[in-house]
Amino acid sequence: QVLRASPRPSAGPHREMRKRLAGALEEAGARKRPAAEHREGARKVVRSEFTQVDLRRLAASPSLKHLELDGSSVRNPEALNFAEPGLTFPHLENLEVKHWPLQTARLDGMSLPKLIDLTIAWPFDDGEGGDGDWDAFLLKLPELKNLVLESPGSLTCDAIKESTICCPKLDHLCLYKVWNLDAKTLSLCLPQASNVWLHRCEDLKSVSVYGPSLTQLRLEACYDLQSVRLLERFPGIQPAAMTPVVNVNLTNSSLPKKTIDKLKEHPRVSLSGLPSREDGLGLDDGSSSDQEDGPELRIMHFSSDDTGGFYKLQTGSIEEQFGIRLRHRCRGGKTVNVDDMRRAVTWGAKVVYIWWVRASPEALLHAQQANVSVVAFRKDDPRPPRGAGMEHLPLMRFFRDVERHTHTFSEQLHHP
Repeated sequence: QVLRASPRPSAGPHREMRKRLAGALEEAGARKRPAAEHREGARKVVRSEFTQVDLRRLAASPSLKHLELDGSSVRNPEALNFAEPGLTFPHLENLEVKHWPLQTARLDGMSLPKLIDLTIAWPFDDGEGGDGDWDAFLLKLPELKNLVLESPGSLTCDAIKESTICCPKLDHLCLYKVWNLDAKTLSLCLPQASNVWLHRCEDLKSVSVYGPSLTQLRLEACYDLQSVRLLERFPGIQPAAMTPVVNVNLTNSSLPKKTIDKLKEHPRVSLSGLPSREDGLGLDDGSSSDQEDGPELRIMHFSSDDTGGFYKLQTGSIEEQFGIRLRHRCRGGKTVNVDDMRRAVTWGAKVVYIWWVRASPEALLHAQQANVSVVAFRKDDPRPPRGAGMEHLPLMRFFRDVERHTHTFSEQLHHP
C-alpha cells in the first residue's frame, strides 16, 4: 500500500476507486477523504490538512510500505514528528518528505525498523525560502540503503559521520545544498556504499571516505574543497576488500593542483570532470588562485549555468599585468536571492557580476550594505548602435571593470 499526502486535486476518480481508497483509510483509522485516485496499485490521499494526528493513524496500518508527503503547495503545513514516543511504522520501506517541515530528524529502528529508502528534500522551504529548522539530526536505521538529503535542516559533520556508522547497509548517499557545516571536515563510514554524491556542499573543505565497495564519488560544485581522501580502514570496522577503481567526479570543484596531483597517483582513483585548458579552467598558474599564497581578488559570477572557466580565460592578462591573482566563482541558477548574495559576501567577493539572470532587491541591498560592487548584465539592456565598436560589448565592459577593480585592489595593497 502506498499513501501520498499532497495538496494537488485529483481528476474525477471512479466510484469503485473511491471505495477502495475509503477502505484503506478506514484500515489506517484515518478520516475519509472524497478526493483520491488509483494508479498501478498505489492509492493517493489528496488533502492539505495532514497533521500529526493523521500520522499516528497511518502508523496503525499493517500494510503501509510507501509514504510520500509533499507540501510544495500547502500553506504552512504542520511540522511532523516521526520520532514521537510510541510511534512505529513496522512495515514502511520508503519515506519521501518534500517541502514538509519535520520537528526532528532523529530517526531510528524503533520507529522505522524496515526503512530502506529515505528522501528529505527542502523541508523548510515554503517556496519563498523558509527559515525553519529541526531540533537535531541523527539516523540509526539498520536497513537503510538509500539516503537523499536536499537542502535539509541543520547538520553537523559529527552527526553525518555517526549516521553513516549507524546505517551500515547504505548503498547510495546524496547530500545536496548542505551548507554551514560546523567543522567543514567530513568523514564518512560506508562499508557497503557504491555511490556517494556531494553536490553544492559549498563550505566543505575536507572529505574522507571509507568505502571499500565504492565505485562513484561525485564532488560537484564543492567550491571550498581542499582535501579528498579514500580511507583504507576505519576505527571499529572490520577491513574489507577494496573495489579496484573509484570514479571521482570533480565537476566545478576548485581543488588545489597539489590535491589533484595526489589523487591522480592514487591506485584506486579515476578522475573525471576535470577542466581542460580549452574551457579556461586549466590549473596553470595564470588562471588558478588556489596553488600559492599571496593577494587575490575574489570575483563572483551569477549566470544560468555554473561554468566559470570563460571568465578566468578572459582575465588572465590582467593577473599578469598587476601581479594579482583573480579567483573566480560562478553560481548557476535563474535568480539570485539574498542567501546567494550572502554566501558570496561571506566567501569574500569584492565584485559580483550578474549575467542575464534576475537578482532580487534584497540580494542587491545586501551587497550594497556589505560594500560589494555589483555589475548586472540584463537581457533588456539597450543594444549599442550599429558601428559603435567592440568596446561597447558586454564582454569588453566586463574586462574593463575587472581591470579597474584589480587596479584599485593593487593600489590598496601598496598604499594602505
